[in-house]
Amino acid sequence: MKKILIISDSPLESDPRVYKQIKYLKEKGYYVATAGKSPSGIEGDFINISVKQKKLSDFLRKPDIDTFLKIVKKNISNECLRRMFLKIRCYERYYWNSFFVRNSLEAIENCKGKYDLIIANDIPVLPLSLKLAEKNNAKVYIDAHEYEPRQYNTFKFNFFYKNYWYYICKKYLPQADYMTTVCDGIAETYSSNFKVKCDVMMNLPFYCNVKPKKCSKDRIRMIHHGGASEVRRLEKMIELMDYLDERFELDFMFINNDCEYVTKLKKLASKNNRIRFLPPVNMPEIPEFINKYDIGIFLLLPHIFNYKMALPNKLFEFIQGRLAVAIWPSQEMVKIVNKYEIGVYSQNFDVKEMADVLNNLTEKDINVMKKNSDIAAKVLNSEQNKKQLYSIIMNLIG
Repeated sequence: MKKILIISDSPLESDPRVYKQIKYLKEKGYYVATAGKSPSGIEGDFINISVKQKKLSDFLRKPDIDTFLKIVKKNISNECLRRMFLKIRCYERYYWNSFFVRNSLEAIENCKGKYDLIIANDIPVLPLSLKLAEKNNAKVYIDAHEYEPRQYNTFKFNFFYKNYWYYICKKYLPQADYMTTVCDGIAETYSSNFKVKCDVMMNLPFYCNVKPKKCSKDRIRMIHHGGASEVRRLEKMIELMDYLDERFELDFMFINNDCEYVTKLKKLASKNNRIRFLPPVNMPEIPEFINKYDIGIFLLLPHIFNYKMALPNKLFEFIQGRLAVAIWPSQEMVKIVNKYEIGVYSQNFDVKEMADVLNNLTEKDINVMKKNSDIAAKVLNSEQNKKQLYSIIMNLIG
């Protein structure tokens, strides 16, 4: 039996892309071991590579000022040293001295598994995967979830990390045996900058066997679900509601519902009784749950490269839920909306312009889009990912 190790610096049960890799490869009969922050919930060997460090609150419960000061001093000196490595371009030392990398390498090697293939999910685990592959005489498949060298557009990232990630990509990407990423724009950027062949595997969810619900003339229900991250500026959707007519309602469903940013969003939305916040449902249940809505909405400003190129899982979950889609003119999402005629978008990244587009919709318009989503759902589901994944693995290890 061929053995595969899947590595991801993420909680595997809530990472849709990695979860599907695990599920489909086990279904195909491969032996699959996983390494991540938490197990997928799918039966199999799991290696915990989460980094557990003591927090200030631990010391407040059980004060030990000497130990606390030693750890603070050590952490500050380590961080200063590591930042110095970045600025003097000692990139290898920076990577291999990372606590996460050392912890992961030790945890995986202690399991003493022998693998035929290692799947590295995202660039940060690629050098680690290649090192393990060399010891196992294994192939490496890198699945880049985003474009790492332009992950953020902050002074800190540009000053310390931008050149570092360019170095990691330039050195290690050509060593991988196969590469995929999430959309055309990111694939083309990796290919042109690092002279590698990069194919596209979209973030397609499991097929959901539901039918579109008819939209009411007097009530249009919108939903946004996913992670609540301040850098996404989700408050723009709350601002949008101030310009929409009384037909429109908006529900938020965040997986991190208790974070500080969600508290801020709730406060902003508190004066509008047409906005609600719902508890999350499990990832595979999302399309069926949102089927009762009319429009899936995601307004994402393109202030970083990966947002400009975003083609997120939630867009395809809207489709599986048989919803119409409302977005800003994000180039990769617009391609899907236009191809399948499933939604609307504004010409600019402007809240009032988006409100005009939505206010002009009739229930008949929305029902046509929902019907088109029903057609698209039969194509844009993870069966396409499954066939592509099987083909990749067969070509790599048989």
